[in-house]
Amino acid sequence: MSPIDKGATRCILALALHHLREPVYIEALDLVLFTQLWLDGVQVGYDVANNRWVKTNIARHASQQFGSVDCGIAFDGARQRLYSLCNYSEGFVMRVATANITTTPP
Repeated sequence: MSPIDKGATRCILALALHHLREPVYIEALDLVLFTQLWLDGVQVGYDVANNRWVKTNIARHASQQFGSVDCGIAFDGARQRLYSLCNYSEGFVMRVATANITTTPP
């Protein structure tokens, strides 16, 4: 991975005491998402093709429990769904059209 730019630093520094885990790779976008990377209310991902951190247009769920280190994430490409199971057995499912996911530098 490339050195972290200033915009992404805000996000990554917040995780300084944690390790990135529970990633999911979305092949159609060449994008890696992590359950615990959020910035300004949207999910942060890693753009593999361009070797950079990006903000997506995926909004964070209102539940305070969503997106912590105890959440797992999976992508079902055939059904175009992101699945996440979090603490307290909360399950989240988002139908996603990969063509509608956009990314911008943080």
